[in-house]
Amino acid sequence: MTTRKFGKLLVAIRDGENRTYFSGYKVSAYKNFVYVLSAVIAGIAGAVFVNFNGSITPSQMTISYSIAMIIWVAIGGRGTIIGAVIGAFLINLCEYNLSSGSMVEIWQYIIGAVFCITILFFKGGIVGLVSEQIPALFHKFKTKKAVVKGAEHYDNKRYNT
Repeated sequence: MTTRKFGKLLVAIRDGENRTYFSGYKVSAYKNFVYVLSAVIAGIAGAVFVNFNGSITPSQMTISYSIAMIIWVAIGGRGTIIGAVIGAFLINLCEYNLSSGSMVEIWQYIIGAVFCITILFFKGGIVGLVSEQIPALFHKFKTKKAVVKGAEHYDNKRYNT
């Protein structure tokens, strides 16, 4: 979406709102449109949630659900839909398994620790780990292996002559 004019304009507004305004665009109109669009998407998601669960209660309208969604996105990976889906699946699976077993009293601490570790060490979440950090680790390992082989070849050549 950021390759089209509208996406580039939204990126420009994010990066420099005043510069975009002085370039001749009505920044407030674009911001209002995106805000209304996000509200419509949130409303549709709420309607689907009610249809999926059958009902909604005031206890489900607390901040804990918002925090859970932030944890889903952070664990799965920011900036991708698949990351949020993976994070939601894994966290809900862990929550179900940990809260019904022998760790009833500490399951929230475990999920909090996983969240903190992810934020500190795996900035891209699981998707970032798979797409960036693991290939970089393999590349680093291959480079180190090649350097060691080159050094062995050099040593063998020096001692054999």
